[in-house]
Amino acid sequence: MYKIGEISDALGITPKTLRHYEAKGLLSPPQRSEKGYRIYTKNDFLHAQRIVALRRLDLSLYEIQDLFENDDGGRLRKQRLLALLDEKLREIDQTMAILQGRREDMVARYLSLLDVAMGGDDEEFGNG
Repeated sequence: MYKIGEISDALGITPKTLRHYEAKGLLSPPQRSEKGYRIYTKNDFLHAQRIVALRRLDLSLYEIQDLFENDDGGRLRKQRLLALLDEKLREIDQTMAILQGRREDMVARYLSLLDVAMGGDDEEFGNG
């Protein structure tokens, strides 16, 4: 049995985050001690560990909940997870392409300004 602080420390999250997962229905309400403290089982810990791992892959709480709610024993869930990760990778690739274009534009402007600063033609900026 684990206390909320033990699990949160082990997972690198805050107790507030665990309570949030519980409030959102991602974690089942844990058992309570006589004093009312949350007491988690090994299975609770493993489930929380899966949630944290999926969040670190940038899955939303909604996406994670959908994966768990529609669990068919593993195979379909893995296929859905792979589809989600494919989408995340496409989003990253698109963002990288946009940033690469912005970088190339900035380098071109930098080199142009550097040329002007070194006494070159500053025609591009309307001063020549």
